[in-house]
Amino acid sequence: MAFSPEEKQALLAVKGVGPTVVQRFEEVGVDSFAKLSKFEAKALAQLVADMLGSTCWALSY
Repeated sequence: MAFSPEEKQALLAVKGVGPTVVQRFEEVGVDSFAKLSKFEAKALAQLVADMLGSTCWALSY
């Protein structure tokens, strides 16, 4: 799935959030504001870092 066009537009309006950030959220199954609201920033960053096998996301929150 993917964020709705309205949710995607709202996310992209946030400083520091670009298309790649939205894509990474969707790749880990976070594809709506309802799902996004269930995560603390650190936990979501770690989830993406684990998926990518990279520490940069885990260090960026």
